[in-house]
Amino acid sequence: MWYKDFSSEVWLRIGGYIENDLPLLFDYLRGQKINKRQLRQMVQKWSEVDEIFKEIAWGCLFKGYLTRSTRYDCYRAVFYITLNDTSIGFNRLNDKELNSTFSRIPLYGRFR
Repeated sequence: MWYKDFSSEVWLRIGGYIENDLPLLFDYLRGQKINKRQLRQMVQKWSEVDEIFKEIAWGCLFKGYLTRSTRYDCYRAVFYITLNDTSIGFNRLNDKELNSTFSRIPLYGRFR
């Protein structure tokens, strides 16, 4: 996902990646005095403007953000799932190891 405002421009990994950058965006917006309710409304507006946002499991992603946990299905990492599918003769990852982790820096760019 690409996010840009007056002071920041970043590319973020949201779903399917080894790392998930969404908490970085949410924390940045919360630092701009946007509360949780307003954050949900903002995402809803994005979904109204661009159909592709409706494909994202926002409810699940918010739940993970609010609980600081990636144990939910929307945080599954395609890389790990593919690795499991191709691991013949190797130790497969268990279900708890298939989810992404929260990143410390975005994929590209930075928040100011």
